Amino acid sequence: MCSRNLLSLKAFGKSNALFNLIDDGIVWSINLSIESTPISFNILFISDSFKPLCLSVKLLINILFNEKEINKDLFKKTNYHLFIKIISEHNLIPSIYYNSSVKNYLRYFPVDLNKYIKEIFEINKERNKVLVKESLEFSRILYTKNINHVFIKGAAYILGNLYDDIGVRMIGDIDFLIEKNYEQEIIQLFDENGYKVSGIDNLCSKIDFENIKTSS
Repeated sequence: MCSRNLLSLKAFGKSNALFNLIDDGIVWSINLSIESTPISFNILFISDSFKPLCLSVKLLINILFNEKEINKDLFKKTNYHLFIKIISEHNLIPSIYYNSSVKNYLRYFPVDLNKYIKEIFEINKERNKVLVKESLEFSRILYTKNINHVFIKGAAYILGNLYDDIGVRMIGDIDFLIEKNYEQEIIQLFDENGYKVSGIDNLCSKIDFENIKTSS
């Protein structure tokens, strides 16, 4: 039975627990220290209800990270309703499509699933092209006032050519860092260039802008 460590949970004090997903269920590996004496034991839950989850997670991990050929039986055993739910919730559809295409796994997927994830990938790719242009426009606006800035998160990865294909990463917005003393100047500067403030989080020193030209 092959186990795959997916999540580690560490409790306060001298105890810790390790959560493992396996093909047939869930294993809790618990290590305790009582008066400096280590004690270890495992609790194994074997349940049919866990199998679809385990298989779906196993398939997506193999598609994304395993360079070896995946046994096609895994594709046959996978519950694709659950599979698509998981990759949707974690914004992995474009990445799953791209990696499956490159590794020639699309032939194992149901036809309707192939069509759906391909469509999402293509929409995301076109959207990311627009986000790249807008990020470069942000830089142009900021550099007119010699304001240094650093793109972070998804925008930074796309602009830095981290991915083999621009459509792989799903990006919700464009994040960048500036010095706090430029805050009011940037609000005015962006307003003059068609962006309005849509929200300010003083606790996190965060300002959200909305593109008036595209939202109207």
